Amino acid sequence: MTARAISRPGTWVLVALCRRQLRSQFWARLGWAGAVVALLVTWLVAAFAQESQATALGLSRTIDVGVRWMFWIGVGPLALAAADSPVERDRLDGVEQLVCVRGGNRIALMRARVIAAMIEASLRLVVPVALAAFLIAAIAASGSVALHGLRLLLFCVVTGSLLGALAALSGLRFGRRGRLMLAAIVLLPLFVTELWSLGDWSLPGAIDSGLYMLSLGDSGQLGALA
Repeated sequence: MTARAISRPGTWVLVALCRRQLRSQFWARLGWAGAVVALLVTWLVAAFAQESQATALGLSRTIDVGVRWMFWIGVGPLALAAADSPVERDRLDGVEQLVCVRGGNRIALMRARVIAAMIEASLRLVVPVALAAFLIAAIAASGSVALHGLRLLLFCVVTGSLLGALAALSGLRFGRRGRLMLAAIVLLPLFVTELWSLGDWSLPGAIDSGLYMLSLGDSGQLGALA
């Protein structure tokens, strides 16, 4: 996006600019590659399971496992890119100066960086999960698998947005130590909860619990828990 493309940068113009800057980072591109790999592996596992006469519930749980991998190797690299001192990066690329010249301000640009990270992180879950659910539902001819995929999409938007926001805020607040702080925010609670058997008091644990609750809904066990 050139200087001529920005006359009066509104919020979504800034978000588009920040998304473009974020997508150009190596780790962000690696995130898409990871998401594609997770998608292909999930589809191959489901295709093999279908040949073995797997149930619709079993195929839905195959998608759930794929979501976990998409989170780690799809959204994870994108989060590392978003946490890598975005202010310094944009200053070196001339983005901050361009926005200020066109009448924008640094606060609006910071807000746009967070929104851009949330969108890009969500896309690295939503797109492969939607494709996986569609392909697996197609080979299984199962409406329940497709319905499970639709429910997963909202879950993916929430979890992807959360990690994207955490990554962007870590980078904005801690600069070059943003990645380290992001890793601490995500991994330290995971380590503590695993050590002390505290269950879901970490972001990965909360994701596992959310997927588990969705699988309970598919198997009709939620009523038994009431």
